[in-house]
Amino acid sequence: MPEKLFRDCYLVLVAHDEMVAQVHDGLKYTWVLNGEQPLRKKGVGRGLHQSDFICSTVGWLEEASVTLEYGKNHEGMWTGELFAKQVTVQPFILLNHILISIQLQEKFFKAFAEAHGPGHIAVLLVDNSQGHSSYAPDALHAGAMNLKPGGKQAQMRAGWFTNDGQKVIQSMIYGPDHEMYANQANGMKAVLQEQGLWRDNLTGICKKRCEEDATDCCVRHIIQLQPDFMEQKS
Repeated sequence: MPEKLFRDCYLVLVAHDEMVAQVHDGLKYTWVLNGEQPLRKKGVGRGLHQSDFICSTVGWLEEASVTLEYGKNHEGMWTGELFAKQVTVQPFILLNHILISIQLQEKFFKAFAEAHGPGHIAVLLVDNSQGHSSYAPDALHAGAMNLKPGGKQAQMRAGWFTNDGQKVIQSMIYGPDHEMYANQANGMKAVLQEQGLWRDNLTGICKKRCEEDATDCCVRHIIQLQPDFMEQKS
């Protein structure tokens, strides 16, 4: 039975899981004439990605199901943004990998509410998958920044750094009075210059993956290691 909590409300555990099915899945056996070789399809074929929820009380929440025909020439790939859209909830409490929902919205929470009625709160259990990572549009995320100002890059919220032990708020967007880049993102170079971390001949982004113990191999890695970016949650 769900645990009674929050003034006659019940917590209900719901597990999330995903799977992929492909055209050429299945047994690899076939009937052939003596001396003949079977003709097998090349590759795995087109596939479907399935994202579903299994409730501990009512089972499969079919109305919350999302199917994606994945692939570059089809519906793209399953991403954290699509997962967030499937389970949009605001506000929430996040404890490790347990999501306790307070307000029911969008696809999953609508299905959950219809299955249980009022007085029930979903506790959503998801695995620690990179595919579930998604950032707010204004999150401090170095991967969304360009080296130079302006252009197509994220409009991020203000960050911070310390100067002589004092916390300094740092805007990631130029003000409306800037001569060339009014109300545009200032880019990684300007951020490091303001913090006193810029040096000439820095590589913008390492061609290969940054070494695990590297601290200043490229501009993006230096940005990623700053405390305001480090504390950003997905």
